[in-house]
Amino acid sequence: MVTLEQLKDFMRQRAEEDRTIRSVTISAPSLDEALASAALELGLATSRVEFDIVQKGTGGVLGFGKKTWTILAYEGAKKSKKSVASDEGFLPDLDTAPIEATSADGLIFVRMWSDGVYLKVTPAKGDGMAVNEEAAMEALHSRGVKEINRQVVKGAVKLCTGTYGKVGEYNHNPANDTLITVTVEDSDMRASVSLTSPGMGGGDVSREDIEVMLRNEGVVFGWDDPAIDALVDEPVYGQKIPVAWGLKSVNGNDAKITHFFDISVKIKPHEIEGRVDFKELNTIRNVLKGEELAKKEPAQKGQPGRTVTGRMLAVKDGKDVAFDLGNNVSLSKDGLRVVSTADGQVMLIQGKITVETVMVISGDVDTTVGNINFLGSVIVKGSVADGFTVKAVGNIEVMGNVGKAILETHADIIVHQGINGGGEGRVSAGQSIWSKFIQNATADAGLYVIVSDGILHSRVFSGKKILCKGKRAKIVGGYLRAAEEINASSLGAVGSGETILEVGIDPKVKEQMVTLNDEVENLTREYNSATLNLQSLLKQEKLIKVLPPDKAAMKKSLLTKVAGLKAQVAKANESLERHRKDIDDLQGVGKISSSGMVFPGAKVIIKDVELDVIREYNGVTFVRDGNLIRTVKYEEIEEEEVIKRS
Repeated sequence: MVTLEQLKDFMRQRAEEDRTIRSVTISAPSLDEALASAALELGLATSRVEFDIVQKGTGGVLGFGKKTWTILAYEGAKKSKKSVASDEGFLPDLDTAPIEATSADGLIFVRMWSDGVYLKVTPAKGDGMAVNEEAAMEALHSRGVKEINRQVVKGAVKLCTGTYGKVGEYNHNPANDTLITVTVEDSDMRASVSLTSPGMGGGDVSREDIEVMLRNEGVVFGWDDPAIDALVDEPVYGQKIPVAWGLKSVNGNDAKITHFFDISVKIKPHEIEGRVDFKELNTIRNVLKGEELAKKEPAQKGQPGRTVTGRMLAVKDGKDVAFDLGNNVSLSKDGLRVVSTADGQVMLIQGKITVETVMVISGDVDTTVGNINFLGSVIVKGSVADGFTVKAVGNIEVMGNVGKAILETHADIIVHQGINGGGEGRVSAGQSIWSKFIQNATADAGLYVIVSDGILHSRVFSGKKILCKGKRAKIVGGYLRAAEEINASSLGAVGSGETILEVGIDPKVKEQMVTLNDEVENLTREYNSATLNLQSLLKQEKLIKVLPPDKAAMKKSLLTKVAGLKAQVAKANESLERHRKDIDDLQGVGKISSSGMVFPGAKVIIKDVELDVIREYNGVTFVRDGNLIRTVKYEEIEEEEVIKRS
């Protein structure tokens, strides 16, 4: 069952909907012509126009009594009429209605229109005071209305629909009606209405009156329906009240490109625990193949404006911005993204988005450049200063010297002047290392280590050969290990300290062997300790039959630990034995050669056979013969194994 409150709320909702619907009244000889004109006036397709018939047209007789068709047309849902000739306008049909949260008193509006007196009662909201019948009658009497339909007034007060309904009659004097003046100003972007106060017996202004005057003055767009309704309910006389507004044009936004990398050249030092690290300057932005580098927001079309008289206003569409592409980048299919086609450093070069696979440092790697971590190759025209790091995926080539620095790459390292590590420097190459000399440094290469002036007091490891080719290409001090060969002009020196030279095993395999051996020793030590503790508990249990709870828990834990350690020791021993077998299966046993002197104090190791040099040799090659190391005539370096660099 529908309650009174639901009825009130529904009528209020319908009234609000009515105020938002634009409508036009059209007269034409036929219904079709009236509908077509209405569609044109509303700017809608005919199928979207709904209408009520105000006057039905007739053809008349011999031209006499002919009437045109008059319709009230609107968009979407039907618009409630303000003027009805009966009391039916107060009877709604509804299911539910929303709950109002704010508080406001109910209001009474009395309008004197050409066909009678109309009353509108709005409902109270929240804790507001509702309108009663006496107040409604008093409002009507104050306007001099005498012919009043009391039943209709009672219904209006009871239902509070918020819509006008006819409640009485009055002696209408059209000569004293409110006069309406429409003013169009502000370059046709605003239309205002001025009203004169009605005289004795004159009618108030209605919404239809205002709409007709607006159309007559050519105001067909931007009607402010709430302002018009407010002017009808509570007229303001002698003032210009804006009731229509033009729509300003909105130019389209230009296309915008967003870069996902820093396009500035500012140096930004990295801060560590409040201290600025000038080695980490963050000047390189590495990218991977397929990585998105920039995107574009397309240009937007402008939104055209319109004056209140319906004139369209010019508008500008946004301008497109084209990507400027450099090397190793491509455009996505939709043309809105730039992606990298190679690993490297992304930068903006003369406005072009570019990915460089080779980074060129014009001077030294120092505080002006910072550490380098690059996904391509790096060429340093100067030197690498102490304390700095250069890491790359491609080759690293240094035209000058490398000091107490770190160089790491998956490819080759080429140092034109030499490496002087000061006991701390380290260079590591996935392939080969070329340098004029290596001194007081650690060098590790997956393939070759090739120097022209020798290796002094350094740790050098090579997956294939260490070759010192040149008249001064000597090896003095340090520890050198290569899988196949070590060759130099001289080995060791008088008073230079121990020079250890080892071949016949891959340095990485040897390192793994050392690690595995340490692991086996540590696990065995831990296993033996746990086993002793377990045996002690088992002896106690044998004597006292039942262990205390804490001892029993310890026994359970030790049993689990011993079993786990036993399995780990077995697994580590198995891996160690497998590595030993792999080493034994190697065909090349390795050799160590010197075209000149080999000095006492040098130690030669071929696989697992060692020889301490106690006398001088000249022009010899050390080879393994069974479980012994013997010397043969010096064997030259094979030239094709030395890759020449310009």
